[in-house]
Amino acid sequence: MVPEMGPILEAIAKNGMIPATGHLSPKEGLTLIPEAKRAGVEKIVVTHPAATFVNYSLDQMRQALNLGATYLEHVFNDCTPQVANPLPPSALGDVIKAVGA
Repeated sequence: MVPEMGPILEAIAKNGMIPATGHLSPKEGLTLIPEAKRAGVEKIVVTHPAATFVNYSLDQMRQALNLGATYLEHVFNDCTPQVANPLPPSALGDVIKAVGA
C-alpha cells in the first residue's frame, strides 16, 4: 500500500464514507481492507468479487469478510453479454450459497 492511502483512508473514516474495492485484484483488495479498518473505516464493500475480471476465490471472499469487509456486492451485470467473459447467472447463486448472502 502506498503511503498516500493513509490520509485518504483517514478522511473516509472521519466522514463516515463507505469505500468500495472497485476493480482491485484480490491481492490489492485483501491488502486494503485491514488497512481501512485500522484507519477507522466502519464499512467496506468488495465490488463484484465473482466477476471474471476481478475473480476472487471463495476462500478469498471469506477472507475479505473475516478481515472486515461489510458486503460482497454481486451484480447481475457480470452475467450480461456486455462484459467480457460473462458469468452464467447460476455462478452468482453458487457463490452466495457457498459464502452467504
